[in-house]
Amino acid sequence: MKVKKSYVTRELLFKNTQEIIGLINAFRQELKDDIENSKKEVIKEVLDNIVTFKDQILNEIVKLREDMTVVVGWSDRMEDHEVRIEKLEKKVLPQ
Repeated sequence: MKVKKSYVTRELLFKNTQEIIGLINAFRQELKDDIENSKKEVIKEVLDNIVTFKDQILNEIVKLREDMTVVVGWSDRMEDHEVRIEKLEKKVLPQ
């Protein structure tokens, strides 16, 4: 029995090479797209974190300003609180 030998022709080799190059280029483009999407996601997450942190800081500043407003408004009554407490104690707790 005689076995047929198969030969690879230039055309077949060229065709296979072109298919492999096409697959590599498609894979390369897919990697580029994935990397670009990942970069966008990371940038969005970082910006969200910055905005959230900024909001937290601004909320604390607003609270501090409100506290300062209250303190300034009541400062005259708070300054003499020791004297007022002593007067109350004398009236409520006579010696």
